[in-house]
Amino acid sequence: MQTAARLLQADRCLIFPTETFFGLAASAFSSPGCALVYQAKKRSASKPLPLIACDTDMVEKLCDISPVPKGLLALWPAPLTLVLGVRAKWASQMAAPLLDGKGCVAIRVSPHPVARKLARILGAPITATSANISGREPVTEARLLDPELAGDIPVLDLPPKPAGGLPSTILSFPSPGTILLHREGAISRDELARLGIRTTRLVP
Repeated sequence: MQTAARLLQADRCLIFPTETFFGLAASAFSSPGCALVYQAKKRSASKPLPLIACDTDMVEKLCDISPVPKGLLALWPAPLTLVLGVRAKWASQMAAPLLDGKGCVAIRVSPHPVARKLARILGAPITATSANISGREPVTEARLLDPELAGDIPVLDLPPKPAGGLPSTILSFPSPGTILLHREGAISRDELARLGIRTTRLVP
């Protein structure tokens, strides 16, 4: 883990396990590292990458969490991604492609212990996009990684194994009292409703 964190500090990227699939990690504050992720995935830099933080405190330090109901924050660590505004002091230091047009990032606290520990040792959020070339299937086993993507990228293959299944649920907070459901994933809209979290579906 220490070696992996040093690679990220040195503006590199690596492959690591998340709760769902293997992901591609770079430091959120490393423009060269994030560029390597985009290059490896053959993904347009106009599409922001999601992030993983080690805990809620790291998210709160980086982002304005005031629009988020406490019941939602209490779900973390979980496959729940929140789109939040980045605080001004950090926005200028963050890799530019991670921010959307409103200065927001998509961030979660992963339930996977390796993902959280990597962000904790690094002291910064890490990118959490799946380790596959855009348009191809993500994988739950290191041996199934696409050699076209993984050939020169270090792989941190530590248990527990990614479980696959649905991706994280994505929510944003466009106005006071409004919670927009961008993607219904591992945490269903019905489950959120049972917790008293009322959401509005994003119309395609």
